[in-house]
Formats: sequence, structure tokens, C-alpha cells
Amino acid sequence: MTQQATITDELAFSQPYGEQEKQILTPEAVEFLTELVSRFTPARNKLLAARLQQQQAIDDGQLPDFISETASIRKWRLDYSRYPG
Repeated sequence: MTQQATITDELAFSQPYGEQEKQILTPEAVEFLTELVSRFTPARNKLLAARLQQQQAIDDGQLPDFISETASIRKWRLDYSRYPG
């Protein structure tokens, strides 16, 4: 098993891999993964930061809010008196 720590500046593999993994992680596959990392990391980091802020607000006692368009769904109740049994 060989240790392949860092492929590029943007993509790193934290676990060693051997010949079977090399069959999957071809240079083309690694290039594709590198492009994905490069393209989506800024947005992913932004979403993760927002998630942490939202979790902190919940931890501080603030309840999550729902969009007004879904109020009818949340308020819906079944009227059991209309059904026999």
C-alpha cells in the first residue's frame, strides 16, 4: 500500500491507498475531483458557516422559523368527528 497524501494544492487524501484505489483514482478522476473541490468549496464553506450560526442561535434558545407559505400545512388538522368509529 502506498501513501498518497496530497495530489494537488486543493485536493488531499487523508488515508493511504493502494493499487485497487489507483484503478479508480485515475489522473482524470483526480482532475475531475479537483475541479469539483475548486468550484464548490467557497459555497460549501459559506453554507457550513451559516449552519454553525443557525445552530448557535438554536443553542442560545432561538427557535427556528418557517416560511409563511407553509403555514397552512403546519396548521392543518384532521377532523376526526366526521368519521365513524
